[in-house]
Amino acid sequence: MNAPPDFDAALAAIACGQAAQAPPTSAGVAATVRRALQSLPDCAWVLDLASESMEIAANAPLVDARGLEPLTLPFADWLHFVHADDVARLQQTLRSGGRPDHPCFECEFRLLRSEASWAWVLGRGRAVSFDAQGRATRCIGTITDITGRKHAEHCLSESEARYRLVVDNVKEAIFQTDAAGRWLFLNRAWEEITGFTVEEALGKSFLDYVHPDDRARNQALFQPLIAREKDYCRHEIRYLHKDGGHRWVEVFARLTLDPQGELIGTAGTLYDVTERRAVAERLRLAASVFDHAQEGIVICDPRPRILDVNETFLRVTGYSREEAIGKNPNFLQSGHQDATFYRALWTSLKENGCWRGELWNRRKSGEVYAEHLTITAVRDAEGTLTHYVGVFTDITAIKENQRRLERMAYYDTLTQLPNRSLLADRLQMAMARAQREQTLLAVCYLDLDGFKDVNDLLGHAAGDALLVEVAERLSNGARAGDTVARLGGDEFAVLLGGLASVEDCDLAVDRLLKNLDQPYTVCERDFGVSASIGVTLFPLDGGDADSLLRHADQAMYIAKQAGRNRYHLFDLESDRRAQAHRQALQRIEQALALHEFVLYYMPKVDMLSGRVIGTEALIRWQHPTRGILPPIEFLPLIENHPLAARVDHWVLRQALHQSHEWRALGIKLAISVNMCGGTLQEREFITQLDAALAEAGGIEPGLLEIEILESASLQDMDHASSIIAQCESRGISFALDDFGTGYSSLTYFRRLPARALKIDQSFVRDMLRDPDDYAIVAGVIGLARAFNRQVIAEGVETELHGAALLRLGCQYAQGFGIARPMPADRIPAWVAQFRPNPVWTSVSTSTDSLAPKLKRKRA
Repeated sequence: MNAPPDFDAALAAIACGQAAQAPPTSAGVAATVRRALQSLPDCAWVLDLASESMEIAANAPLVDARGLEPLTLPFADWLHFVHADDVARLQQTLRSGGRPDHPCFECEFRLLRSEASWAWVLGRGRAVSFDAQGRATRCIGTITDITGRKHAEHCLSESEARYRLVVDNVKEAIFQTDAAGRWLFLNRAWEEITGFTVEEALGKSFLDYVHPDDRARNQALFQPLIAREKDYCRHEIRYLHKDGGHRWVEVFARLTLDPQGELIGTAGTLYDVTERRAVAERLRLAASVFDHAQEGIVICDPRPRILDVNETFLRVTGYSREEAIGKNPNFLQSGHQDATFYRALWTSLKENGCWRGELWNRRKSGEVYAEHLTITAVRDAEGTLTHYVGVFTDITAIKENQRRLERMAYYDTLTQLPNRSLLADRLQMAMARAQREQTLLAVCYLDLDGFKDVNDLLGHAAGDALLVEVAERLSNGARAGDTVARLGGDEFAVLLGGLASVEDCDLAVDRLLKNLDQPYTVCERDFGVSASIGVTLFPLDGGDADSLLRHADQAMYIAKQAGRNRYHLFDLESDRRAQAHRQALQRIEQALALHEFVLYYMPKVDMLSGRVIGTEALIRWQHPTRGILPPIEFLPLIENHPLAARVDHWVLRQALHQSHEWRALGIKLAISVNMCGGTLQEREFITQLDAALAEAGGIEPGLLEIEILESASLQDMDHASSIIAQCESRGISFALDDFGTGYSSLTYFRRLPARALKIDQSFVRDMLRDPDDYAIVAGVIGLARAFNRQVIAEGVETELHGAALLRLGCQYAQGFGIARPMPADRIPAWVAQFRPNPVWTSVSTSTDSLAPKLKRKRA
């Protein structure tokens, strides 16, 4: 007899279908198996591993009652009746059991009860025989029907799942603790409230999660429950959150007791009320704001009827709460706003949900007050209008201050006439009206004649009284619709509109002049005060508002210069010339900033010795489009203008720098620069001169000469003499330029300590053909010799001019016959190649061969 096969190998072979072939199970056998299985739970089985067969038998009661016979079939065929999902588990159970040290085993699996019915069974087994190697050869056991129990377990599992689903999805954290306060149970809501997982918390004391500042209070609140003075406790405390913050939690707790009434723990809920407390705080704050706000607040229903008002509303309106509640807010209307205003208000509320603006209402006392009001429509979640809320501020005082400020901003405080700002608005409106009606508008600019005398003689109070009287006369003389304004000081403006012609303007302005040219009594003294008026007519003068006032101002100055107590009509052509002059000044100033000016240098020589004694710095304009421009093109435009001094100082600085560069090349040439009298008389002239000298590194004495036009207006001769003396102390000499062209030559020559004088080129140029010019040249030379001054002739254009000057005793000269002005970089080469004219060196200064001819010609 062969040894029984290995138990594990046999099971594996059976599972893989490799067991010994057995005859196919007949239909009768299958039916018998089904009948045997239907006899569960009282089946017994025997597994013979040697024959790989399994015998199933019903117990005795079943045999007796049903007549079932024992059944034997291959184990592999028996597995066909096991649910496919349970076969592997059953085989694993057989492998793990059936050993000497572990002979018993059991497994729950499903067996086919009928064609469409499965029964849950509990299979228990025991190995009863083993081979020499300890392998099971025979196993016996039972199969018990546990379908009912499994069904009950399934129902219980579903019930527990539903319970867990409910518990884990409620907002409240459900808890249970033991008697020591350690968590025994928590649902998932705990994690949402605290951030800690349930697994982290279980077994820990609930006090570990209570805010440290609330622990003592929590214990005190629990005490009545522990003492069984209350059935439950409910309070709000802070629980710690895992993020480091805290949450406000409402705690509801009851005691849990055993059957003997002993405390075994607590159970209850934790509910996150953080948001609720925040809402409550906001509501409390809103209520506080409502009661204490400095703005009036009124709440209405949609009708609208007043539901509530705050204390500020009562204080501002003067009504009591009982008088206001239930009324339509329109009981406050003052009548200052019409029906159109309120229709626009309600339209904005309906379309935009709010309205904001200013309106006037009436207090209970009847007093009208101004308020800044904001009305907001309040809607619920469905968009249904529920309330209107109005918030307003009493701005009556602000309005009054605004009115006063506007009065101050637009009216002269002394005369109560419109000021310049309001005049500008009135002028714009008057211009529009003149264009619309096709009439003339006269813009008049007035300046009082003789007002300063009254002010200086009697003081400012008297002057103010006079200005008030002038304002009254102007206002009385103006027509309805005209504007009289005070511009400041003793200057006024009048707008005369609706004029049909220039003659109408003449009549109106004459009337103003006559009204003003009447005696004034100030401080019991009579004064005669008139006015100079400048007038421009719009739209004949098509300027803008500012231009019209400026033109009238310019015309006023012409009227004042013409003798006062008259008016002058603005000349547009003169203004165009003035505008062109202003533009030219701006362009010159721009050229100075853009470094468009350069200096050319004209040599000055000693005609006898042939020595170059210096140069004259002459300004040129390197115009970007017109090329090199001579001084005559631009210097006359800046005469008597502050820009002239800026140009003078620029020339001085450039000349000093050039002298420094020439000295570095070994060339010592004196440089003379031209300067107008206004520049010389500046109070800061010496300061600016010292700054220029320091910037250029200083200059040797005798290398800088300043030429002053003899025709220049030196109003303060003493100051000019002082300036010249200070310059000479610095090694700077002076010369009088264009001598003989001015009206005060001898005065200048006598009082100004100038070292030299220059004969104007207009005399020198014509001296060979005009006896008068010859005589002037000879006289200037003689005058210089008498006063021991150096004399230099300008305009030497030919060698004959030079010869004539030498015979008259003038040996220093400059002019085109010697050299034309040239850039600085050409001077060194010119100086190096310059030679004296032979004609000049041969001239004898003791004879005068030309003078008799000129005299004869004159005769």
